[in-house]
Amino acid sequence: MSKLTVDEFLALVERSRLVEPERLAHIVAQWKSQRAPGQPGDAQPFAEHLIRSGLLTRWQSQKLFEGRHRGFLLGGYKLLDHLGSGGMSNVYLAEHLLMQRRVAIKVLPQNRVADSSFLARFHFEGQAVAALDHHNIVRAYDLGCEGRIHYLVMEYVEGSNLEDLVERQGPVNFHTAAGFIAQAAAGLEHAHGSGLVHRDIKPANLLVDRHGTVKILDMGLAKFKAEVRPTPAFAQDNEVLGTAEYLAPEQAVDSLSVDHRADLYSLGCTLYFLLTGHPPFQGHSSGELMAAHQQQLPPSLLVERPDAPPSLVAICRKLMAKAPANRYQRARDVADALVGWLESERAAGRFAAAVDVDPQIFSATRDTTANLQETAKIDPSVADSQSAGGSDVIPTPPPPPTPPLVPPPRDTQFAQIPTVAPLATAISAAPHLGRPSLDRPRSLRSSWVSLGRTVKSNSAPTWLWTALLSALVVGAVLLALFAFVD
Repeated sequence: MSKLTVDEFLALVERSRLVEPERLAHIVAQWKSQRAPGQPGDAQPFAEHLIRSGLLTRWQSQKLFEGRHRGFLLGGYKLLDHLGSGGMSNVYLAEHLLMQRRVAIKVLPQNRVADSSFLARFHFEGQAVAALDHHNIVRAYDLGCEGRIHYLVMEYVEGSNLEDLVERQGPVNFHTAAGFIAQAAAGLEHAHGSGLVHRDIKPANLLVDRHGTVKILDMGLAKFKAEVRPTPAFAQDNEVLGTAEYLAPEQAVDSLSVDHRADLYSLGCTLYFLLTGHPPFQGHSSGELMAAHQQQLPPSLLVERPDAPPSLVAICRKLMAKAPANRYQRARDVADALVGWLESERAAGRFAAAVDVDPQIFSATRDTTANLQETAKIDPSVADSQSAGGSDVIPTPPPPPTPPLVPPPRDTQFAQIPTVAPLATAISAAPHLGRPSLDRPRSLRSSWVSLGRTVKSNSAPTWLWTALLSALVVGAVLLALFAFVD
């Protein structure tokens, strides 16, 4: 901070219009009456006095000390704090000047206004949120512009997103996780019923407030079903919309045509995160993560949570089924399954508190947790070299390598012998072996069969067979001569 005198700082406050002139004059008179004679004219103590009086926030004071006195007022709102930034917007905590209601304002940077695609996506997000009205979805209050500044006014949730909560507190108990996901499913049921698919469900996009209420946010990647409302084609052919750690397999193939069941897969990945503290798959690139979602099964929850209730594990596993047809078909079904499980736990006397969140987490994040995540765009040419944790637009993964061609077995009858069957079953399943000859010991017959297999498997040349047969004939002739001589 720059060293300012009280008079210089006071002049900045007046020009910022953050404090009404009458109240400011009263506070200044009070300050001067309390200041000891000869006290240095440093503005820092005076700024602290304004902060304690509730006339300035610490963020506003910091900006004033940097010499900035413009931009604190936007429309009918006063900016109180900076909550977060991303590729598409900055998010501020604000207060309505007349209603004194706190809100979150997402502001599109001026350098993005000239880009029609960014502006269209920003406006579409506001329209998507405005189409919804549910207590488990962050509400939108206003969408407007002032000069070249475009902004979206939304409900401010005093709390933490689930990603930050788990990072600070660790995995949550089973009942709390089920309650959180059931609430998110209720919000998704409302969104899906309105013809909207979120396409970016993840822990960072689910907020929980002080009362344990979960709210879905960030509709920047949402799409309306074509029969409800046409959706602008924001994505290019080589782009995938979503977040790699929580992306449904079909969404990596075609983000534009997915239906509501893609959100349910992401919700299952979020439940997995709440119970383990990490996403179901981990990788060094977006391509690796998307390939894992398409081709691999996640490690069982029982590996890290061996005490996990089997019914809850089954719900999570069904949510994360690779094929959409094998998942729950409606978000309502997910909510019913989780609420039913919670009721059974309560009836059995095993029900823990619905919310076991440390209150200190909320007090520590009250004015600092960004409750509106950003929709960022990563250049497909460099996306794979970056972590996909915070990206919402990720490149299409390369196709899996084609496995090498394996030549068929030289003897298909041998190849059909089951390797785990008992010996008698294996023999009966190989008709070419037939019954053992009675004129030779069974062990000798088996040894020759084994030798024949070995020779055949090693692809012996014809001359070797000829030499072996000749040696047998010569040996037989010699044995006959010796016997004749004797």
